[in-house]
Amino acid sequence: MEPERQRGDAGAVIFVTADDVGGRLRLPDPVIGDVLDILPLGDDGRGLAERNQYVDFDLLASAQAGDKGVVR
Repeated sequence: MEPERQRGDAGAVIFVTADDVGGRLRLPDPVIGDVLDILPLGDDGRGLAERNQYVDFDLLASAQAGDKGVVR
């Protein structure tokens, strides 16, 4: 998966194309107070290999649990 930058009517937007997206989970960071929005994917092993930093937010590196049951 790779984030894609596009120009929209409201300015630049970031898209990450994914199939079988589950419901959004919102988790507060108890130390900083930021809210993490997490979108679970139905396919094992799908995620972002690297952190992607933007002006207003970061897309964190991730991987979904595979046959070993490990989540990074």
